Amino acid sequence: MLGLAEKTRLAVQQYGTPAQRGSFYECLVLVDNRRYRYVVPEETVTYAQTSLAASQESDDLSQVARSHFLLGFCHLWRSELDKARDAIQSALTLAERIGDVDVQLLCLTFLPVVFRKSGQVEDARRLLSRSLAVARERESLEYEGMARANLAWVALREGNLAEAQLNGQAALELWRPPVKMPFMSLALWPLIRVRLACNQVSEAIEHARALLEPEQQPLPDALAAVVERAVTTWEKSESEIARTHLERAIELAQELGYL
Repeated sequence: MLGLAEKTRLAVQQYGTPAQRGSFYECLVLVDNRRYRYVVPEETVTYAQTSLAASQESDDLSQVARSHFLLGFCHLWRSELDKARDAIQSALTLAERIGDVDVQLLCLTFLPVVFRKSGQVEDARRLLSRSLAVARERESLEYEGMARANLAWVALREGNLAEAQLNGQAALELWRPPVKMPFMSLALWPLIRVRLACNQVSEAIEHARALLEPEQQPLPDALAAVVERAVTTWEKSESEIARTHLERAIELAQELGYL
């Protein structure tokens, strides 16, 4: 895809309609997201901004809404949360106005993640019932799982460990193969916190191990290192040391907006 993009870039820039240019740069963003496993470099943000600017010259309002969302999505994974919120909210407002339910689902799925990373429990809760309903309506297991994962976080923040475990486990069930979900950490971190609070260290370690799977969005280096130490020491039967590392991982996860 990258080779094809380089062959066509000049022609698209020179002769493409605004809609074609918007679609071209949208594809570059999608390729980069997969190539870098949703660790978003500045160049990818530039692609998203270029896609939005081109789309706004067209008369395709669905593409404009999608481009707003995609820019917000890039800002989200760079922890540029104000920019992420504004862009995704703009996408949602436009998608609601024109009746684009697919873009609404994207926004309703990832805007709660923005609120989650910002620690805004009530704002996340406000959207999640709707997020869950639209995901079910569209028969999207991936995004139904996202809603349940975020509900697990809300329950955890409110001190309801049973509800957090119920929703987190439901998310993992929805994400079973053939569903592919690179953001399983959204469910795994609440489950790790609950399992450790219930002294179920073995189960917490299994969830921690899943965070390190190569198809998952990578954790920040410092956090990944602590999670790896927890898993490694557990495998060496050093259970108390493993628990200490896992407790430290939870502290770091809270600081970084995962919990």
